Amino acid sequence: ALAAFNICGDFSTFIDEVMRDIVKALHIPPPRVGDTGSKFLTEILQAGANLVVGFLNWAIGGAINILIGTAKVVLAPVLQAIATVSSVLAMASQVLGAIRPWTVRLIPEKASLHMSVAPESERNIVEAVVDLGGLSEWPAALVSCAALVDVKLPELKPIGANVTWTVRSVPAGLAVDEFHRDALVADPAGGKADLWLRMGTETATQHKDGEAGTGLVDVSVDIRRTEFQKLKDAMVELALSLFKGLPAPVVGILERLLRAPIESIMEEVVKLVDEHGTVSVVVTYHGTPGPTPTPSIPPVGGGLTGTWTGIARSHFGDTAAFTVDLVQTGNKVTGDLHIPTANCNKEAKVSGTVSGSSINFGVVQGDTSSTFSGTVSGNSMSGTWESPSGPVCRSDYGTWEASKTG
Repeated sequence: ALAAFNICGDFSTFIDEVMRDIVKALHIPPPRVGDTGSKFLTEILQAGANLVVGFLNWAIGGAINILIGTAKVVLAPVLQAIATVSSVLAMASQVLGAIRPWTVRLIPEKASLHMSVAPESERNIVEAVVDLGGLSEWPAALVSCAALVDVKLPELKPIGANVTWTVRSVPAGLAVDEFHRDALVADPAGGKADLWLRMGTETATQHKDGEAGTGLVDVSVDIRRTEFQKLKDAMVELALSLFKGLPAPVVGILERLLRAPIESIMEEVVKLVDEHGTVSVVVTYHGTPGPTPTPSIPPVGGGLTGTWTGIARSHFGDTAAFTVDLVQTGNKVTGDLHIPTANCNKEAKVSGTVSGSSINFGVVQGDTSSTFSGTVSGNSMSGTWESPSGPVCRSDYGTWEASKTG
């Protein structure tokens, strides 16, 4: 559908047609002098009227003037500048439409595994794939837009884009980042990078006699395409520079009217291309044989069992209040999460583990899941959370904190 029309050209054509309609509306229709009773006198009066009106129409058609303050300004260049700026904004909307299907998927070689017995150590590769949603090149309409306003589009495929990895292990020591690629390489879907997790080890005695436990290794990735920041800056500068040749009063008015929408539209272009993905690998391990160690944080009010009230903050800047009703049984926690204002995990089930002062739990509602990890200290706990993209939710992450209220 995008290839079927040129939206930037349509914007310019629309403005041009409006300008022609203004000229047409301002034109004075040919006069018709009434019958004077004398054919000769009537013809002379009609010829004079035609001459006057014809001169006025010539003046109007040659230069349509508008009055701004005390300055008389020719309207045509103003409308032409607005038409070109409209094309720049139309191009921004096309960029947004083209990159909107982008997603980041993290695919572990193994989603779950057992800790190895020393000195053997297992490697688990996690691959990050940027999927362009089947788009292999910029739409023809967008290429035409860019040519119209003389803007160079960056490469569509994100080859070479910066990749930032984060690995968190709960409890600590389950795995470490052995090696990772910090830039995307070519992939049929769009681009990819990988990280090698070097899994931890345990002794033969621990493996044989230790109490079994389950932990999580959370791997997250942030992908930024700095060339889109450059594209945004170039388009904003281009849009505003188009007014520089106009009279000063017009430049001031147009910049006040259009700077804010230009900046906000261009900023959306940049925000949309920063992608985040996360995945968790389940690791089974065995603790040290012997009596259960004393928890580092004494149980308060029956351990974690009870109602906790807190705030979750998104890296997008959003905040949401929540309550979670927890039940602790040994090192296991279960419960129900309530986030009244959220679209995702509004009423979710909680399942996780506690080890000393560390807590790690997942929440699930239908096809939507999120992971929370953090530390507990008395009647307070806090940490970080992550949620992959799903049918309703966007990929997101942030921080959380809660206090025991019941």
